[in-house]
This record gives sequence, structure tokens and C-alpha cells, in this order.
Amino acid sequence: MEPNPRRSGRQLVAFGFIWLSVMLMILVAWLAMTQASRLLRWSQVDAEVQRSEVYSRIQGSGGRRSTVWGAAVTIRYLVNGRPTVTTVDRGFESAMRSWMEYWARQYPAGSHRKILFNPGEPLDADLNGEWSLASFSSPVEFALVAVLLLWGWRRLRRAASSS
Repeated sequence: MEPNPRRSGRQLVAFGFIWLSVMLMILVAWLAMTQASRLLRWSQVDAEVQRSEVYSRIQGSGGRRSTVWGAAVTIRYLVNGRPTVTTVDRGFESAMRSWMEYWARQYPAGSHRKILFNPGEPLDADLNGEWSLASFSSPVEFALVAVLLLWGWRRLRRAASSS
């Protein structure tokens, strides 16, 4: 009996779904543990936003050049009674300027935020200084994608077994 190429293709796609979902779950666990570790080990302090800005840079070479946008927030806070000023970058760049502008508007100059800073390296700061869903937004988003991939794997598995 020869293998059904249609079934083999579905099985291969199903394997890809399960593999991607497992990799995403590993990433979710690592991101969640990293954030929880910061929340437990880093110091929390009130910080004043000095400024928030959106910046651009040209990416690429030759004929394929494009503009990418990033955002950063400069904050001021006290570490052992001494004023400390650092800039926290958004962490990624995007071709969509509006995304970065939206993020930067959440940090108006003069506003105060609870932030975390690394006691061993006080210039290393995190703007998500409290336990909240926002603190874990990246792991939650990746977990949702992994669940969707597992759902797709299950549907493909059922379809492969019925054919």
C-alpha cells in the first residue's frame, strides 16, 4: 500500500505546528521567568519621566533602504540617595512610526512611574515596575500563538486520520 501524499503533507504541516508551539512555549517560560526574576530581585523606585522620543534610522544597503522607527524614554530616579538618569529603549524597531509614537505618548514628560532597576547595575532599568498583566504581555501573547498552533495541529491530525 502506497502512502497517501496528501496525508503525508498534512502530517508534515502538523509536525511543524507542534514543533513551533513547543518552541514558543519554551520562549514563554523563559520570558515569564526573566520578568518574574526582575520583579523579585530588582529594586522598585519612583521615577520621573524626563522625556520620551521617537527616532528613526535608515536600514538596508544598496537599493533596498527603508526607514525604521524606535522609541526611548529618559527617566530620573534616586539610587542610594543619588540622582540617576538613564534612557530605556523600547527594545525593538518597527516600520510603523505610529506604533512607536503611541508607546512614547504613554510616558509624558514630568509624569511619575514605578520602575525597576538592577541594584548591581543601576543604569539598567525596566519601565514595567509592578506585577500586572502588562508586565507579562509578551509571554501571554506568545502563549496565545502557541495555543493557536496546537489547535491547528489537532485539527490537522484529525483531518489526516480521517483520510
